[in-house]
Order: sequence, then C-alpha cells, then structure tokens
Amino acid sequence: MKKATYWIVFVLLAVAVGAYMGRGPWEQYHIERAHAAQAEADMKKAEKERAELVEQKSRFRSPAGREQLARENGYVKDGEVPLDTKP
Repeated sequence: MKKATYWIVFVLLAVAVGAYMGRGPWEQYHIERAHAAQAEADMKKAEKERAELVEQKSRFRSPAGREQLARENGYVKDGEVPLDTKP
C-alpha cells in the first residue's frame, strides 16, 4: 500500500513540475498567435485597399470614368452651362 502511495505522489509531482516547466512555451505560443492574428488583419486590410485601388484605376481608364473625374474637379464641356444646385 505504501509503495502505491509513493507512486501516486511521484506521478502528481511529475505532472506539477511538467505543467510549471511548460508554461513558458505556452506563453510564447499565445504571443505568437496574437502577432499572427494582427498580421492577418493587416494583410486583409492591405488586400482590401489594393482591390479598391484596382477598381478605381480601371474606372479612371475608361472614358466615362475620366469624364466623371473631370466633372468632379469642376470641368465642363465647351458650351455647357453647369447646373448650380447649391443655394
């Protein structure tokens, strides 16, 4: 009976020491996981910005897009009278 008690205490002590020694790698794992999540968020943001720029670039290359851009900057065609919608 005494021998079994020693083995149980030994196993519990070994588990406790293993858990204590393993806390460092788990902390490092959580830090690395947070860095990876931040990098993934930054990458998704950059991809979204790139997609918007590609769409904007394709819009400005078309004749209708160039005309829209010119009108946004205040340009009008020859002989055209701009509408004044501001009071």
